[in-house]
Amino acid sequence: MKTYSWFTFLLICCLSAGAAEAAEPGHNSKGKKTMSKPAASKSAGKTAGLTPAASSPTLESGPAEVTQEKVNVRSRPAADSEVVARLKSKDTVNILEEVTAKKAGPGEPSRWAKIAWPESASVWVFADFLDRSASTVKVAKLNLRSGPSENHSVVGVLEKGAAVKKLEAKGDWWKISPPETCVAYVAASLLAQKPQADKVAVVPPTPAPPIASAAPRRPITPPIPLARPLPPAPVPAPVPIGDNGLTVAPLSPPPSVTPPSPPPVVFRPAFTAPPSIARAPEPAKSSLPPPVLTREPGTLDIRPIPETAFVKRIVSREGRVRRAWSVQAPTPLVLENLHNGRVMNYLYSTSTNLNLGMFRGKVVTVTGEEALDERWPHIPVIRVESLQTPP
Repeated sequence: MKTYSWFTFLLICCLSAGAAEAAEPGHNSKGKKTMSKPAASKSAGKTAGLTPAASSPTLESGPAEVTQEKVNVRSRPAADSEVVARLKSKDTVNILEEVTAKKAGPGEPSRWAKIAWPESASVWVFADFLDRSASTVKVAKLNLRSGPSENHSVVGVLEKGAAVKKLEAKGDWWKISPPETCVAYVAASLLAQKPQADKVAVVPPTPAPPIASAAPRRPITPPIPLARPLPPAPVPAPVPIGDNGLTVAPLSPPPSVTPPSPPPVVFRPAFTAPPSIARAPEPAKSSLPPPVLTREPGTLDIRPIPETAFVKRIVSREGRVRRAWSVQAPTPLVLENLHNGRVMNYLYSTSTNLNLGMFRGKVVTVTGEEALDERWPHIPVIRVESLQTPP
């Protein structure tokens, strides 16, 4: 019984050692090293059969289509930047330019398309930096963000005085209509543009050169038909006279005279006479006799100049006496109109027997010399000579 147990143990050990030796790579059953041939896997064959994909052409400014579903629109040309919107396949975007990321990580795109702000994305500003009544920016520069907080990315800047259009309010933040300064970024490999061959250059029509105004044509005068010669008059037959056979030739008509043809008419442009120059009318001669010299030429005229006689202006005025309000008035009392209350005259008197102040506030009729004072050229002054009050 013990013999069979040891035999079984030795057999198991031998089988284990042979299996371990066969599993060691690079050795055969005799212990010699052998060169193992690499096995060609199916996946290796497929990889070797592929050709590297051609690089996409450089994007130009203009419209482009999205080639995949759920394409992220980012705030910066980097894979770790904020996603501001998502686009679907066949959506159209407006490319402004293509930019290249300076530091692109492994597996990240290095070429990005700078596009106009998509309609599905929103723009927010902090309302405290706006003039709410005029909806304009009141600070030097105002950041535009993709959301209503400072944690969202800056997607543009507005200068002082720029107008904004409010769409929605959320606390101290306003959602506004996106201005032209807002831009976003999409990986260039996810966009496609039409080939240049499909684009037809639109050439603006060349304006036709201005047609020079043709010189006015001269009217063509039809030629005057020439006078045709008259046909010769028929010669009359001789007329017999008597029985003796004598004949008398009749009088021949006078020879026809062909009138001379008129000379050819030569067209000449009409001559426009220059406008006549109006002459100034000559001054009418005076019918007065020349002045008669009363002194010899060269002598001084020392005759006295006659003085103009001064005529006094005596008037009568009816009105109400009141005090003048201006301290610069020529007299302290005035005479005002009873109908409209306007000042007609200033009143004063040189007589010591007439006290005009007693009549202040009363209706009177004054008579006297009227004249103008240099300081008050619009309102005359009356030197009262007589004064009457109504009964």
